[in-house]
Amino acid sequence: MKANKKMILQVLFYGGIWGLIEASFGFLLHLVPTAPTGSILFPIAFLLMMSAYKKTNDKNVVILVPVVAALIKLTNVILLLTLIPNYSQIMLVKTINPAVAILIEGLVIAFVINMTFAKAKKLNFFHILGTTYTWNSIFTFYVYSLATSGIIQTKRFVNGFSMIDEILIPGLFGAIIASVVIFIARKVINNFELKTIKPLYALGSFVGALLMNGLVFFI
Repeated sequence: MKANKKMILQVLFYGGIWGLIEASFGFLLHLVPTAPTGSILFPIAFLLMMSAYKKTNDKNVVILVPVVAALIKLTNVILLLTLIPNYSQIMLVKTINPAVAILIEGLVIAFVINMTFAKAKKLNFFHILGTTYTWNSIFTFYVYSLATSGIIQTKRFVNGFSMIDEILIPGLFGAIIASVVIFIARKVINNFELKTIKPLYALGSFVGALLMNGLVFFI
């Protein structure tokens, strides 16, 4: 029972922190058209999931953390359906897409963590490079399929799909940024890591993320 409680607290806390960062810092980044939003948020997500795993050594935790973060983001769908009666299909899909991105990103990171830390292997640049390319490729093809089917409208693929511009260059750029951030920041995290996640911390993180996510919906 204590083990299950600890796992739930970890999942709510780290999933809430991720959701809070996406709703606040991520929202601000999306206001800047040229900002490499994915490259900046990816290492943050990786660090959160690394911390969650280190606290429990439980493979289920790193799978559930992105699920919670994605569910927090999906609450915007409820707001859309209830508060905007004349919503369009494009609005609905664009509201769902951030949650899809979080889920894809998180599950790929969870796989890598389970293939490294869970097997007592050191994380290296090639793990991060592979993670970056995998999640970015899956999400890019997902968005491309929506665009080509006419479900969403985007200028991103106006000149067609380019593997170099859409996958190779952004993936390498993102992996380099992520590697620098992760290998430096994890030492700081080790020094300031919370000893225990109290129920109040977990609840505060989760509720705070829900409130922040709801707030930016109206901006």
